[in-house]
Amino acid sequence: MASKAAILNSALNHIGEPESADPLNDTATWVKRIRDRYDAKTRLLFEKHPWNFCMEVEQLSATEPTPDGWSYGFAKPAKCWRIVRVTNGADSMDPKYPTLSYRDQAGRILTNSSTTYLMFVDGDWLSSEGSWPEVFAEALASELAFSVLPVTSANGDARDRIERIARRDLRSAKNWDAQQNPVWQPPPSKWQVNRWSSQSGTQRDG
Repeated sequence: MASKAAILNSALNHIGEPESADPLNDTATWVKRIRDRYDAKTRLLFEKHPWNFCMEVEQLSATEPTPDGWSYGFAKPAKCWRIVRVTNGADSMDPKYPTLSYRDQAGRILTNSSTTYLMFVDGDWLSSEGSWPEVFAEALASELAFSVLPVTSANGDARDRIERIARRDLRSAKNWDAQQNPVWQPPPSKWQVNRWSSQSGTQRDG
């Protein structure tokens, strides 16, 4: 299970520093540097990709006043960290519900549909390390390590190595995240159905 302490220690390992017995409170220089960057880098990683593991879908409620140029204005959920999709169907990943035209403005989602669903990255997950996938936690650890290593000629090789690791870990996290949802298969077209029926009717035994 991922934890903030484990992530901090993993970042320490990447830069060649010993693990801390209490990384959440340790005042050692490198521990403190990594811990000070933790919140900012966590927010950045959540913004880099529409992570499936922390996705939420919510039907929005229209509020007054009616916005200029749009039929409806909806209050955006306070926990909305990143908008992924705005549709008029609860199953926002189903292609039969097309993405609605919308505007994100002053804390409201503006659309021309009375029924509006918002798919978004839930900001509550930013502080829920225990529910994060390990691959995501490791991507954050390597990103933290790269962010604290000073840019000097002496650190050149180490920075290059950690940058490669950070890119690899982010790619692995994205791939893992994508594999958790089944690939949606569209229903066969009328032409396909007719072709299959025709082929089955011409088959012969032997």
